[in-house]
Amino acid sequence: MEEQVLSILQMQELEKLGIDTNCGSMYWHNYNTNDDPQYELCSNADVGDITTFTLQDILEMLPKNIMHSNKQNKTCNYKLCTFDNKVMYTFNSFDQCWLKCTYGKNLLEAAFYMLKWCKQNNHL
Repeated sequence: MEEQVLSILQMQELEKLGIDTNCGSMYWHNYNTNDDPQYELCSNADVGDITTFTLQDILEMLPKNIMHSNKQNKTCNYKLCTFDNKVMYTFNSFDQCWLKCTYGKNLLEAAFYMLKWCKQNNHL
């Protein structure tokens, strides 16, 4: 289950970029009250829990379309596409023309990278 949500470090990266991380649907709960925190994943928030994103959370945050002007000053509508371990904004599904493509060890990681790119490029 842990591979189906972002890690605490990934959530901290998103927070540093200015992304609202309070809207995640899962939580990391520290079940060790000592100085050595140990976390488990849970679906109900408790005081002190750290919100995390699932793949679905990220896909809902990403824009479905991005308008972008190319070198010829032609504005193109790029659509969000996902497959394998890639997330991309493509001109159309039959074309190799894409604006941005991110890869990861899984679709969640690729979506995480795309969310960061969208924030850094003012698409959120």
